[in-house]
Amino acid sequence: MSTVQTIIDGGFAKSAAARPDSFQSPAELVAEVGSALRACFQVLARENPYILGTSAVVAFGGTGWARPSGCLRVIKVLSDAGTVATPALAVGAEIAVVPYDDQAVCAGRASVTELGQVFQPTGQVNDPSAGTLTIVYARAPQLPVIATETVDALFPSEFDDYLKFDMAAYLAMKDKRQEDEQTFRASQSALLQQIIDWSQEQTYSLVQRFPLVTPPSTNTNAGRQQPAKGA
Repeated sequence: MSTVQTIIDGGFAKSAAARPDSFQSPAELVAEVGSALRACFQVLARENPYILGTSAVVAFGGTGWARPSGCLRVIKVLSDAGTVATPALAVGAEIAVVPYDDQAVCAGRASVTELGQVFQPTGQVNDPSAGTLTIVYARAPQLPVIATETVDALFPSEFDDYLKFDMAAYLAMKDKRQEDEQTFRASQSALLQQIIDWSQEQTYSLVQRFPLVTPPSTNTNAGRQQPAKGA
């Protein structure tokens, strides 16, 4: 894994016009590395959330179970040894997550719905009602604070140039070198596509019946459920 300072130095090295002496605050450049990591993780969480996956046991908070801190995408909600439900749910059983405006879609199956980033029972007698649930989710990156820190371990280090080109583009933007900025952003975008390809084709021996990410069967606007215009 590279350090944040390695990324910053690499960004300066991308362009002979970059002026290291024009930046008095290293914290500004560290924050930019964090911003680029956030953008990349958002894309990875959409393309293959499992590659950023982790889990957390969440306690009932009075109205429901809040999303874990740093959660980008919830993958699934599972019962665990601390889940309170009648009848009792098997440890590891998947709990249906249903839309707030269609809470009966999984009637008869233990379910929760989400409102305000909190999972709540749908009102069925067999829904979980208290205790803990395990939430499996794609996590946000660990943002660096100082330049000597290493880049988040879940970022693929073979694509460090993605972060370096982002830094080069940021430096060009600060210096008002628009042509350089556009060139660096184009290179960064090309690397992002490579990262997407990397995330989608991880294990060739994987045995599966369904796509890793299944979009809604009827949708417009990249997955957002809404009528088509004019309908």
